[in-house]
Amino acid sequence: RILPAADGGAFLNPRPRVMPAWNGVSTSGPGIVAMVGNNGQAAHLVRGLLLTWRTGTDRNLYGLAWTSAEDAIVVGEGGTILRLDERGARALDGGTSATLRAVATVSATEEIAVGDDGAIVRLLGDRVLTVPVDGRPDLLGVVARNGVATVVGEAGTVLRITDGHPTRLPPPTSQTLRAVGGCDDAL
Repeated sequence: RILPAADGGAFLNPRPRVMPAWNGVSTSGPGIVAMVGNNGQAAHLVRGLLLTWRTGTDRNLYGLAWTSAEDAIVVGEGGTILRLDERGARALDGGTSATLRAVATVSATEEIAVGDDGAIVRLLGDRVLTVPVDGRPDLLGVVARNGVATVVGEAGTVLRITDGHPTRLPPPTSQTLRAVGGCDDAL
């Protein structure tokens, strides 16, 4: 973008012309950081350098979780699920067209993704299973610890998922819960 200079001339704005809109960030230890955003953008830090991941999609991406120090699972619009590693992206069929908003690593062999209209997808390696939920609340956040996923969403929805079986917990509020995290045993 060209901006006017104080002397009446013009100069080129040194800031990048296109700045990514990051929708989700995930860390997996010191220096292990990745982010996803609009139009299929994904990036990760490698030895202090921000490198892009080729996702092969132009859909908006909303959530990601590390599955190892080099690999991540990414979710987004229209049921998009991608496994990302140093070779690039591999798409998985999630069995849903709902937008997926968040994903968490449950164990070394399992991830849980959640999204609009009560969408819950359980990833067991390359096997993808949908998890039925009573009602169709938008699910917006998920965290996993000790093999148990806690999911939050619309109208105070809180679900606990153990071995692929959801249990609805009493809502702490009627407000929409957009994210969940924790420290020690507290959420």
